[in-house]
Amino acid sequence: MKKYLMLSLFSLFALNLVAVAQQQQPEPLQLSENKTTSLVFPFAIKSVDRGSADVLVQVPRETQNVLQLKAARRNFPVTNLTVITSGGHLYSFPVVYAPHPARTVLHLPDAPPDLLPVQLTGMPLSEASLQVISRHLEGDQRRHYGIRDKNSGLKATLEGIYTYQDLLFCRIVLTNKSALPYSPGLVQGHIRDRRHLKRIAYQQQEIRPVHVHGPDAESLPEGASHVLMVTMPKTSLSSRKLLVLSLSEQQGDRHLELQVRGRHIRQAVPLQLDRLF
Repeated sequence: MKKYLMLSLFSLFALNLVAVAQQQQPEPLQLSENKTTSLVFPFAIKSVDRGSADVLVQVPRETQNVLQLKAARRNFPVTNLTVITSGGHLYSFPVVYAPHPARTVLHLPDAPPDLLPVQLTGMPLSEASLQVISRHLEGDQRRHYGIRDKNSGLKATLEGIYTYQDLLFCRIVLTNKSALPYSPGLVQGHIRDRRHLKRIAYQQQEIRPVHVHGPDAESLPEGASHVLMVTMPKTSLSSRKLLVLSLSEQQGDRHLELQVRGRHIRQAVPLQLDRLF
């Protein structure tokens, strides 16, 4: 009896292993030579590797997170496709030929448990990690610097600066007290000389944001406020320099500027990431 029980338990364990292995196998991508299959990733595409030249790929010029696929010929042998995204994950798919693909648009999930993490060169944190940190800091109010700017009923206030390794996280609160909605546009950073703030652009050193996180809504309605998290490369400033964060408006000229001094950066709150992940 005990022998049969052990045999039954072993069989059940083996069946479970097979089921788990089947669940972890990604669904094959079906490609045709006369239909385009589109993969929509949660983050920008950093790298694409085809298993063979039988798979045609392109990232549309207007996007960063969409990969379009098509078969180069009929009945090609089974191959594979590997994609690395700025979220810090590696996606791998088997690819098969199908004259009539069952699905032509696939939305890929954000970091399912079977994805492989990837450390991107030059990035201390992946874009997915930057999003997690930004969401966590949205409600934090440990520092108030009094750095603000106003323009036609709009106000931007820098309420927090945080630091981790070579990154600065800036918590900016936008408030709209005008009668018109405000649609945030491009966020830029520049280092300027304090004595020549109104001079021409050649006296500026551009500092590009690494990551910008804001609300899902496209515009800020009248009487509303929201938090904008801007991640910048960390930089040291002398007493003669300023880090200027410029917030532009889409299809408008209600632009805002926040002038950050070196002492504000030196007072930044250090982040303990082991408490976030």
